[in-house]
Amino acid sequence: MSYRTVNQQFAAKIEAESGIEEEIDPVADAVKVRSPIQFTADFERIETDYVTGSLSRSESETGGGGGSTQPSVFLRGSGEPGVPPDYGKLIRACGFSETITASAITGTAVAAEAKSITLAAAASEVDDIYVGMPVLLVGGAGQGQIRVIAAYDGASKTATVNAPWEVTPDATTEYEIPANVLYRPVSAGTETITIHTWQHHNTAGQPSRRRRLMGAAGTFSLTGAPRSLVEMAFQIRGILPAKPDDVPKPGAPNYDAGMPRAVMSAASWLGDRPFKWSEYSFDLGATVDQGDDPAAEFGYDIAEVMDRAASGRITAAMTLASTRDAFADWLDGKPSSLWLAWGKTPGERSSIWHPRFRYTGNEQSDVRGKAAEQMPFESRAADAEIFICLF
Repeated sequence: MSYRTVNQQFAAKIEAESGIEEEIDPVADAVKVRSPIQFTADFERIETDYVTGSLSRSESETGGGGGSTQPSVFLRGSGEPGVPPDYGKLIRACGFSETITASAITGTAVAAEAKSITLAAAASEVDDIYVGMPVLLVGGAGQGQIRVIAAYDGASKTATVNAPWEVTPDATTEYEIPANVLYRPVSAGTETITIHTWQHHNTAGQPSRRRRLMGAAGTFSLTGAPRSLVEMAFQIRGILPAKPDDVPKPGAPNYDAGMPRAVMSAASWLGDRPFKWSEYSFDLGATVDQGDDPAAEFGYDIAEVMDRAASGRITAAMTLASTRDAFADWLDGKPSSLWLAWGKTPGERSSIWHPRFRYTGNEQSDVRGKAAEQMPFESRAADAEIFICLF
């Protein structure tokens, strides 16, 4: 008997102190990732270049290094509104904050305009606290509409939304900002993570091969299409605290109950217009580096996010230029925004919002015989390249 690729287990935990390996509970800290789990030891190869009296080069030596892993997940909620998903710690390790709104924020609108709604007196007085969260109109005028909050003024309790209302709310409108977990980029207070993986033997009673990372940080990309699941692929690197070892097989993991949902019945807004699209991709473009530490066993310090150069691409159905002129917007440097939201069950709904991006090209494309255009973009708004809200 041997090892099987799919017979693996993955667990992770945010470090209380960066670079100090956390005690991992393989059951409680489990993360449901896709197969295969790729784990790579990245060590430097040093050429000795000795003079040997031969044309054959001398043997090289192995220098210092670290480890990396490339887990992927499907974007989804935990199954319980306001509770982070098990993979949320991987997002945090990519230089993101996590904001938990444990209970829905509800009320009756005080007033509204074409692109705003004034919330009830009990709403927060903190500016922009609801930015990136969806707001649903659940009763009264405009019932059934959903938008994402683009700005919030705490003094007036007015939420500006991403696009005009089809039916403007009024004093009869009941609204809800659902319980949710919100992730957004930060430039201070970034975190690192400890990761353990286990490759199980196919023979009962045999130990598992364990691999470990600590002081790890990373980046991610997103890909999605209508009727498909949105995949989130991570690249995470960090300190290798020890060589892989054989350990007793851990207990069965305890995963979230939440299920990923295909992109259907979705809200899709490009700027202030709804649109039809065929492909979406996003690359956070974070540069992750490890400093030198000669005192460390393998010579490297913790991993840190050094900068971000986020970019993406949308493939959308061709329209009249009077409806959408992405070519002109590209040449003129005109900014736009993008919001995608899907899922029907609370706790399993997802929202991706790019509040500001600029096109970096325009290409003709074909989608099963229908004319389309590919619109690459860069998303460089400071600490606002992307908001991911799970609600």
